[in-house]
Amino acid sequence: MRNRTWKFGSKQLSRIVLIGICLTVLSLVAEPATAAPMIKPSLPASTVSTGLPVIQVQEGGFLKRLFRGRRAKREPQRAKPNANRPRVKRSQPRPPAQIIQSAPEIKQVDKNPDARRILVLGDFFGASLALGLAESFAQDRTVAIDSSTNGTSGFVRYDTFNWDAHLRTVLGDPELGGKADLIVVMMGGNDRQFFRSPKRISLDTDEWREQYEANVDAFAKRLEATELPVIWVGMPPVRGPKTSAHLANLTTTYKSEAEEIGARYVDIWDAFANEAGVYDDNGPDINGQQAQLRRSDGFGLSTAGREKLTFFVKRQVDRYLSGSGAVAGTPGGVVFTEDGPVIPLSGFALEDAISLKGGVPLIGPPMDPGRPWEEVSNAYNVLIRGVALSAPTTRADNFSWPPQIE
Repeated sequence: MRNRTWKFGSKQLSRIVLIGICLTVLSLVAEPATAAPMIKPSLPASTVSTGLPVIQVQEGGFLKRLFRGRRAKREPQRAKPNANRPRVKRSQPRPPAQIIQSAPEIKQVDKNPDARRILVLGDFFGASLALGLAESFAQDRTVAIDSSTNGTSGFVRYDTFNWDAHLRTVLGDPELGGKADLIVVMMGGNDRQFFRSPKRISLDTDEWREQYEANVDAFAKRLEATELPVIWVGMPPVRGPKTSAHLANLTTTYKSEAEEIGARYVDIWDAFANEAGVYDDNGPDINGQQAQLRRSDGFGLSTAGREKLTFFVKRQVDRYLSGSGAVAGTPGGVVFTEDGPVIPLSGFALEDAISLKGGVPLIGPPMDPGRPWEEVSNAYNVLIRGVALSAPTTRADNFSWPPQIE
């Protein structure tokens, strides 16, 4: 058999290669009609009964995969809720109940039948003071606190609460004025407003001032007629600068009226003001610790503020209860003061209060007015003048020269 040798030219070879490429592309593009069904790769080969090898056919062919590229799998779109369907309100869990811790109630001991009674009169400041005094004397059987206060009252709005008429009723009451041994007054926090009775009088006018002083004077004269000791408490500063300045002016009226009827006036302005003399929410409490003294409204007193107010007023109350004014003592005798029983060792009377806390003189006049205090009282030299006592001649801290030898 003759061997044939096929010779191809360059054109023929190019045609053959081109035809091969076209056949290859057509085979890839065309869908295989006899392809085996696609089997999930998760199924084992033994589960297929045909015995044929597993062939995975990807749908779309080469060109589709070539030009489509990779696409991220889209998440299935959630069905939009029907707008016409009524919404069902979900029940929200209830917040936990807040436990409000109230101040423990102070137990009042039973008062003695002959207990001395203190009557407190005033507005919302007077009500706070009455509560503070009641707490302070809660365990004292010899002192009872009575009060007649109205939170919105004052010396201006007599058309809503007439203190002139009310005071006559209170003092004539056998259970209040009839048993009172001491009267404490604190009022004026509501008085920055115009008069409506007996006629309308605008604020910050001379006529307003005259009417206000007349009301305060009538109130003071009625207290003076009782012949009872009276303690008149001034106003503290408040947050509003205009109202605070107004109360500062009213304080001068209260002080002059108190002095005129012989009452003891208690000035508490500086106790509730800062270093500049103006209102401050915070300040030192009765223990010297910084605390909030006022309420959020800028007027009322917090618990710490009420305790501080009571502290200053109670000092004056104790003076009346322990002797009503000057306290005299002799060596060996006992003097009852706000700090407890004191035995005077100086041999002369102790004026006002025997206490360093009040800023009053610790040492009073000597028994012999003709002799100066320096010659009578070593306590006066040390505590008032700040002069050190001379050391005994034989003590080591005696630096006198020449040394004196006994």
